[in-house]
Amino acid sequence: MEKQKELTRLTLDIPTDEHRKLKSMAALTGKSMRDVLLQALDYIDIECLVSAHIPNNETQKVLEEIENLENLVRDKQAEIITKKLGL
Repeated sequence: MEKQKELTRLTLDIPTDEHRKLKSMAALTGKSMRDVLLQALDYIDIECLVSAHIPNNETQKVLEEIENLENLVRDKQAEIITKKLGL
């Protein structure tokens, strides 16, 4: 039997637009906002944050494009986005 984890309450004040994004992500994936945030934490590479890691050229180029809002795939429906991305 799995031991139950101790829980701690977290209260965040975030901009309305960011709240809408979080709520939309939760709705599109059928998850709670809590689950979306916990999943995002799983993707954060702590080693990368605390090390002197430098992304390779391809990653740097993609990050620059994202910052400049270039080559982004946008749509209002998740199904269409996944088709555009070939997923």
